[in-house]
Amino acid sequence: LNERQKRMKYAALSGNTVVDPGLGPALQNIDWPCYYLDFETVATVLPLYNGHGCHRQVLTQFSIHYREGIDANTRHSEYLAEATRDCERELAEHLIETLGDCGSIIVYSSFEETRIKALRDAFPDLEKRLQAILRRLKNLLPVIEDHVYHPDFRGSFSIKKVLPALVPDLSYAGLDVADGDMAITRFARMARGEISGDAVEVTRQQLLDYCKMDTLAMVRLHETLC
Repeated sequence: LNERQKRMKYAALSGNTVVDPGLGPALQNIDWPCYYLDFETVATVLPLYNGHGCHRQVLTQFSIHYREGIDANTRHSEYLAEATRDCERELAEHLIETLGDCGSIIVYSSFEETRIKALRDAFPDLEKRLQAILRRLKNLLPVIEDHVYHPDFRGSFSIKKVLPALVPDLSYAGLDVADGDMAITRFARMARGEISGDAVEVTRQQLLDYCKMDTLAMVRLHETLC
């Protein structure tokens, strides 16, 4: 067994949470202030917007929580595109403005890095600023994979499994949009006009609530790990 498998085995047999001594040094690689970033996208078989190809992932929204220190209060920023048009350029500009030019940007997977690289390639005039953002990314997922295991993870390091195990008072339960696939579907339905009228604002709020929960989850996980 490798070290990760040994932690999983011990946790499963003992019922205890396992924390590797390397967790502290791993967390010290995160510089304050911290921005906690999550993206959502839409991808459809037939393009939603002119000039787009089939199955292309289009960035539609972000949520950012900000904190100056582990005990400091947080503030929240968010952006959600208009479903009727391609807003990726506008999203990229808002992202650059909100993330500033210093501090770590915490994510939970390589997804955000991939999408920022796509923005960089799509908008050459924003390349330098987006490249600076890429250098500040800190991925919380490998920190947990390499140093922490709870029996309730049940073999998965998905944030949907990790959050209730490590932060039991915070949950995705009760959200009208509770996972990424549902978020994609709701946005695509708005873009195609299948959701209209008053239901549009209701759906937009549901999407904002879901994305906000993802970054709040990272804030609370970071607290717990520290």
